[in-house]
Amino acid sequence: MKPLEDLQQAIQNIIQQEMPAIVTCDLYPSIRKAIPAPAIFIELSGIDPGQDPGTGELAIIVTIEARIVIDNHVAQAELQIQNLAADLARLVHRNQWGLEVSPAEFINATPDAFKADLDAYLVWQVTWQHQLHLGESIWKDSDIEAHTIYVGFAPYIGEPHEDKYQGLADGSGI
Repeated sequence: MKPLEDLQQAIQNIIQQEMPAIVTCDLYPSIRKAIPAPAIFIELSGIDPGQDPGTGELAIIVTIEARIVIDNHVAQAELQIQNLAADLARLVHRNQWGLEVSPAEFINATPDAFKADLDAYLVWQVTWQHQLHLGESIWKDSDIEAHTIYVGFAPYIGEPHEDKYQGLADGSGI
């Protein structure tokens, strides 16, 4: 089981399926002198702690960056790359890539001039995050399912006030 590798491979596969205008879609590419473009290069750029699920698994938040690359000399290059960035952001939004990860949280899409290997090209970066869990759940082979307990405070209790209930895990109230 390689959840980080599986996530990146699933992202690559779905981008290739859903964005036919993209000629090259690759993970951690070795940049060559010529890149068949438009291209998207995907990389995992960070791992941060996530919200503990209470299952014994490690919760992490991964940051994914996708660089969209086009030739500077194509007609309306700026407009073309902006449209590709918007299309990718739409595809990323709330996507789980068919895996057990949180829905993608789109962060931003911006011009990117920081990859020296890509100086000859016009580049935009689309960034998003997912939370996922690593390891086995302590509840895996148990009949007990992990769940959240909600509490209400009088007089705001019962069905009409369910929207006011608070989960014990959020640290508020109790």
